[in-house]
Amino acid sequence: MSDVKMHRNFGVYGVCMSEGKLLVIKKTLGPYYGRYDLPGGNIELDETIFDCLHREYAEETGSEIQFVNQIGVSEYIVPYPLQKRGTTHIHHIAIFYDVKFKSGNLDSDSTLKNNDSSGAVWININELNENNASPLIQTMLNWIKDPSRPISVSVQNLSNWKVNA
Repeated sequence: MSDVKMHRNFGVYGVCMSEGKLLVIKKTLGPYYGRYDLPGGNIELDETIFDCLHREYAEETGSEIQFVNQIGVSEYIVPYPLQKRGTTHIHHIAIFYDVKFKSGNLDSDSTLKNNDSSGAVWININELNENNASPLIQTMLNWIKDPSRPISVSVQNLSNWKVNA
């Protein structure tokens, strides 16, 4: 990995389940383009983790959430060249929280479409797979199936990752 130059992305993400469905966003930018991803994102300089996740859920899903507990932390190294930064990969560090839907309207309102997603939907977890979901979702599907199983602390090197065109 000596030729690897990484851009670090550090974010917080919420896992919101209801009746066998996961609340997801559809990515329109970045290495998870064209796939479902968890609502969440980068923590801004002036906010706490909780403030960030509340803001991201409001921006990306139009909903308010309630925190249940922290699930864990995972890391991913994903090939994704960023010419403007001169990097070859993204080192994505994700903190996961179990959250509950409090209120909101998930209609496909264009105001919820931001610069990196095209809105939020509830999707049956049986419809999510490695071809249509981000590695964050793939990690959380294992946790959803068995919440007593701890999240692996190893770094997932996704050297064969392909961005959906």
